[in-house]
Formats: sequence, structure tokens, C-alpha cells
Amino acid sequence: MKTKITVMLAILLMGTAMAQDRKDRPNIKGDRTEISAEQKAELITKKMTLELDLNKSQQDKVMALHLDNFSKMETKRKELKANREDGKRLTKEERHDQKLAMLDHKIEMKNEMKSILNAEQFEKWEASKKSPRKMKGKRGGKDSHNRRR
Repeated sequence: MKTKITVMLAILLMGTAMAQDRKDRPNIKGDRTEISAEQKAELITKKMTLELDLNKSQQDKVMALHLDNFSKMETKRKELKANREDGKRLTKEERHDQKLAMLDHKIEMKNEMKSILNAEQFEKWEASKKSPRKMKGKRGGKDSHNRRR
């Protein structure tokens, strides 16, 4: 009986300690400040420059491509947020059209990147897009505990 009580107390104390630890951490979603489309484009371009060894001309083209892409995404996100706040829901056809437009945009982006990068860089870029994210397991995503075994 004593061991059961001791175990229950230990679990209770661990739970309170963990809860207090969470209170000390800032709310990641709430405290996140949105960065601008220009900043996002610059970050992505710099990362690509490091990974793919882009020259200045390629950097400028990739920067312009990403800037355009992030600007469109930002506009679309604001539009969707406004619709959500108004209570407007998309019909099945609108969702279908939206998915088709997104896929068309991805194909267009891929073709643009193919025209900017040389063959070796493009292969490397494609491989990096297909490989699993480095931080995925560390973030505690779905089934992250299963990947570590």
C-alpha cells in the first residue's frame, strides 16, 4: 500500500513539475511575429546559395522567384483568413479548383527552378525537397517517437 501511495505521489509531483515548465515557456504560436515576404525570400535564397553554391545571377533570379511566390501566398492567406472570419466556406468545386491551381503553381515553380539552376544543382535541389526534414523528429510530430527506434 505504501509503494502505491509513493508511486502516485511521484507521478503527481512529476506532473506538476512538467506543468510549471510549460508555463515558463512562451507560447510559440502566440508570440510568433510574421516575417515579411521579402525576408522569407531572402532566407530561402541564402539557404539555397549555401546548399547549391549559386552564383550572383542565380541568386537574383531565385530571390525574385521566391519573392513573387511568398507575396502571392501572403495575399492568398489574407484572403482565406477574411473568408474564414466572415464564415464563408468553400464549395467542393472551389476547393478542387484551388488544389489544381496550387499544383499548377508548383509545376511552374519547378520549371522556373529548372531554367535557373544547372543540372547538378537541380538534382540536388530535388533531392533536398524529397528528403525528410532534419527537425521533424525533434519537433514531436506525428509518430516521431516511432522513428527513433
